[in-house]
Amino acid sequence: MLPLYIAAGVFLLFFCFIFVSAMRFFMVACRRESQKTAEKADERYFEALEKSNYAARIPDMKAGRAWLTSTPHENVYVNATDGVTLRARLYENKSSGTNEAATATVVLIHGHRSSGDSDFALTSKFIFNLGYNLLIIDQRAHGKSEGRYITFGALESDDVAIWVRYLAEKYGAGHKLILYGVSMGASTALLTAARYGGVGSSGVSGVIADCGYVSALDEFAYLLRTKYHLPARPVLAFAGILCRIVGGFNLANINVTDAVSVIKCPVLFIHGDSDRYIPVDYTLDNYEACSSQKDLLIVNGAGHATSVLADTPVYFAKLKEFLAEL
Repeated sequence: MLPLYIAAGVFLLFFCFIFVSAMRFFMVACRRESQKTAEKADERYFEALEKSNYAARIPDMKAGRAWLTSTPHENVYVNATDGVTLRARLYENKSSGTNEAATATVVLIHGHRSSGDSDFALTSKFIFNLGYNLLIIDQRAHGKSEGRYITFGALESDDVAIWVRYLAEKYGAGHKLILYGVSMGASTALLTAARYGGVGSSGVSGVIADCGYVSALDEFAYLLRTKYHLPARPVLAFAGILCRIVGGFNLANINVTDAVSVIKCPVLFIHGDSDRYIPVDYTLDNYEACSSQKDLLIVNGAGHATSVLADTPVYFAKLKEFLAEL
């Protein structure tokens, strides 16, 4: 039997290892990137594309970004409930050259450490050409929006609800509002529609959820096991404390599967069956839990947030079909 002081030393070393791992994980996952790191986001994004199966689509992605830059839009902002200033770009769709705005707006919600320019480079122009306004938001702690910490839908769902109210006040009753999120943005969209009443009180007419997770805890546990090769339960115990004390949110409260069970508006679920970042099973679980009108698109061979790249014609056809039915 080990002497008591050796056992105590081993325990202390393990405790320190877990605490440092939790701190590091919290910083990597939740803290806003430095300005220097954020400025290199595009470079990192296209380097990743170059190494992927979608290198040939880079010209299409750059063309989509160029369209977003050149198309007239308004820079708009709202204030979050905690005082954080949130910013977005509003692309109003004037029909046939008149001053009449479209009768519906799609709110585009990007994923973790991503941007609207990256996640919606292909789909934004397609949706705009279908006759919709676009609101491309910068989630808190991303882009031009303020905020120090990413909260994985806990506060972001409140933020999106504020954008929904902004649009409802701007365009009035009868204007359709559709939430379209990718990755963390998908889960944020689902949480928003569930927490704020779906059709009716929030004005949300539909949700498009591309590769969302079932809960923050499940997603973090999956990443800790598969990507970081760390013991998930003890690391998450400490990381959860840091989230509450430093980040101001509770990981345990971010449960998307519970949320989708009370959504009232139609939902289109999308996922790639080769996703190694957020497993496709998570979307299948959310789809099964959803009690509202729903549809499902599983894209063969697509990785994380790449379904639109893997099979653009099928993806676009499903988007068009879903939007037309709202």
